Amino acid sequence: MLPIVYTPTVGQACLLLSRIMRRARGVYIHPDNIGAIDQIFRNVPLPLVQLIVVTDGERILGLGDLGADGMGIPVGKVSLYVAAGGIHPACCLPICLDVGTNNERLLSDPLYLGSRQPGSRPALRRLHRALRPRRAAQLPERPHPVEDFAKHNAFRLLARYRERVLSFDDDIQGTGATACASLLTASRIQKVPLSEQRFVVVGFGQAGVGAAMNIEGSWSTAA
Repeated sequence: MLPIVYTPTVGQACLLLSRIMRRARGVYIHPDNIGAIDQIFRNVPLPLVQLIVVTDGERILGLGDLGADGMGIPVGKVSLYVAAGGIHPACCLPICLDVGTNNERLLSDPLYLGSRQPGSRPALRRLHRALRPRRAAQLPERPHPVEDFAKHNAFRLLARYRERVLSFDDDIQGTGATACASLLTASRIQKVPLSEQRFVVVGFGQAGVGAAMNIEGSWSTAA
């Protein structure tokens, strides 16, 4: 069921989200309500949030900037955490930072549900500030992976917030860890140490850099 719950089906769902939306899913944070973010979290109708998944929709899979229609990504990823991690669905909160889009197709679409302004992405700072334990009484500190942020923001935001709040970048760290785990398994099967292998990374986006960083760390540990 993974190809149905997530890729590639979730990409098609994001391309059409404003046209197929039938009921609200998750929480949208946008420029008009960012000032009330604490109140928004206090009003979340979930008994105990254990996981928060966040996107700003700027780099959805290989589809580019999909703005508010990127909500399909945290909704789909929550489904994976429920299925593979055993987390109760009522304890998961998808969040989309609807901070505009530069996608002309969406801006000209009369059915587009998101903010109709050029993309501007300072909202994550206020979101993380609201999620800090001393402020988030309703949403105590829980893991909140970020998904599909553009490369020019992803590494900067990871470096800024990884030591401040309980978060990780799934495209950099999650993909990198998974790729490295596969290589470690292959290395054990071949009975050739990872430190004696050579690797070529094709592409230098979040996933490629994350894989390279994890391989380097595992190679150094093995050496």
